[in-house]
Amino acid sequence: MHPYDGIQIAMPTKHGKAAVIKKAFNQFFPVDIVEINVDTDLLGTFAGEVERIDTPLETAINKHQLVSGYEYTISSEGSIGSDPAIPFLISDYEILVFKDHKKDLTIIEAHRSFEIKAFKKEIFLGENIEETLEQYDFPNHSVIVKAPELTRISPFKGLKNLEAVNQAIEDVAKVSKKIIIESDLRANHSPSRMENIYVTAQKLAKRVNTLCSACQTPGFGLKSYEKGVNCTFCKRLNPEVINSEILGCVKCDFEINGQVINKEIAPDKCIWCNP
Repeated sequence: MHPYDGIQIAMPTKHGKAAVIKKAFNQFFPVDIVEINVDTDLLGTFAGEVERIDTPLETAINKHQLVSGYEYTISSEGSIGSDPAIPFLISDYEILVFKDHKKDLTIIEAHRSFEIKAFKKEIFLGENIEETLEQYDFPNHSVIVKAPELTRISPFKGLKNLEAVNQAIEDVAKVSKKIIIESDLRANHSPSRMENIYVTAQKLAKRVNTLCSACQTPGFGLKSYEKGVNCTFCKRLNPEVINSEILGCVKCDFEINGQVINKEIAPDKCIWCNP
């Protein structure tokens, strides 16, 4: 029996994430996840009315402070934009943080995916946008219509039909020549993002399910990386290339070697052969 069998976990969210996270956890052990309807928008919004000032991880951790009186809490935070490694592609980076407040444990997992429907486009009144909307799976994925200057008029969010979109465009056009239409990336308005949250939850649940063999604490998993890989051609060491995973405990110092990622690298990736 797992130490967390049957626990109740509180989740601060307004965006319907608890169901998919519960589904992921229940693949490993039974839990109940209760949504606590608090204003997580205070920490930042996708539409831009509230700027997120902290990192995604810091924001996810800060969300735990929005609820009290629960022994177990879980939070989610996502960042969607140009991928840091492949800037011409859009990626979705999701973070989930589980906290056991009684044992003072924090267990974190993250997942990056290119499987995300996301766009942002500047348009003018009367422009045909139906092709763009269809390309990004509207109306399954909602959209936002707003002015570049958000102080002039509040964004129109959660738009799910063409009539509502056109009306929002007309309303914004009354105060701004420039009109922006973009994906509504709140999880309950973005099925592709919700799927990425589910995958992240599976990773987190698997990690929470894994006990440290030294101290039996939940959350054993990826801790860091061993770096340093030789080139297949010149045989010289590339010190910043990841060689393998280091798996560790979130409580004690126990570590083991994990999966080997690169035994060696090709010359086109070598800093000596291809500086």
